[in-house]
Amino acid sequence: MKIKLLLACLGFLAGAFILALTPARAADAVCYNCPPEWANWGQR
Repeated sequence: MKIKLLLACLGFLAGAFILALTPARAADAVCYNCPPEWANWGQR
């Protein structure tokens, strides 16, 4: 019983570690419905 619990915990930690290494994809998203003050592409 303790071996199964240990393996489950190790699997969970390995999954959490792999997810922490993947980059966030929200920063790559394109905003099509944004306020006008965010859409001044050439004015900055």
